[in-house]
Amino acid sequence: MSIRLNPNPNHDIPICPDCAEPLYFDLVVFAGTMHEHVTRKPRACECERTAMEERRQLGREEQETRIVAAVRGRWQMDREALLRQTFMAWDHARQPSMQTIWEKCRMWAQGFAARRPRTGILLAGSVNGTGKSHLLNAIANYVCDTHRLPAVAGETAKLLDILREAIRSATAEAAGDRLMGELLTCPLLVLNDLAAAKDTEWRLERIFRIVSDRIEAGLPTCVSMNENPRLWGKQAVGLQRIASRLEEACDFMIVDVLAPEAVDYRRILREMREEQT
Repeated sequence: MSIRLNPNPNHDIPICPDCAEPLYFDLVVFAGTMHEHVTRKPRACECERTAMEERRQLGREEQETRIVAAVRGRWQMDREALLRQTFMAWDHARQPSMQTIWEKCRMWAQGFAARRPRTGILLAGSVNGTGKSHLLNAIANYVCDTHRLPAVAGETAKLLDILREAIRSATAEAAGDRLMGELLTCPLLVLNDLAAAKDTEWRLERIFRIVSDRIEAGLPTCVSMNENPRLWGKQAVGLQRIASRLEEACDFMIVDVLAPEAVDYRRILREMREEQT
């Protein structure tokens, strides 16, 4: 027995009015040399194939959106302050000297899905309020909203506090392992104000493991801080280990060098608000 398409199908097969392709095809079933019967089967025309692909793409986007929303929720990333820190919201007029760093961060974020970089970005500078965290949060928001990839971003101390609370909970092992696993495997991790989380041995050990394991996995970690880790050489051994790993994990951008005229515009905005009241 063999089955093949009928080379001379009946002419009464309906045609799609939009793409003019037939909506059915005939199968001819043979047993030996004897003609058995013709079976008519529906087929997807070009319009339907396009529509099915659009539905599949929409389904993928909806699933990716749910994943991103779930990750943001677990790490309390749905705060307005974080989500409104985008590249479009950057105030170029108040911080013109940061333009080069802004452009490098934006280009890194735009090419994230295609390049899947293994090395992240470290923004360090001695001046507070120059916008380091804003730019890294903008990268995370761009990766989430445009590339539909889950990214974890937040203040390092707060992220570690969330992890510690999970470990202390009733389901300590499961919850702690799950959250730690997410930090180690999410496509992008942003650790803001890392230097503020160097106050305990527990935090130092967690930071080292997170950065180290993500290096081994080939996943990028972006970091901001108000200290230059390259100057940690004479400090505690734990800091030296982290500094060494950050050298491997990140491309350093030192604000004091690339944008020496950067100002604490967070303080300026605060003073403006105080004057208005």
